[in-house]
Amino acid sequence: MDDLNPIAAKGAQEIAEAQRQRYGARIQQLVQLGTTPELAEYLVGLEIRIARLEQVPPTNQ
Repeated sequence: MDDLNPIAAKGAQEIAEAQRQRYGARIQQLVQLGTTPELAEYLVGLEIRIARLEQVPPTNQ
């Protein structure tokens, strides 16, 4: 089971790198507004998740 932690960490690192490449301009914009790079990456991740949730039709009506 301990072998999964490095695999998960590597996967998360690859996802973060892809996110930086794709949304680098947005991250840079937030950094210029005064946020830390870490916070900017987190905020962009939240924006992505919110956008995905808004695209999913409601299922419990």
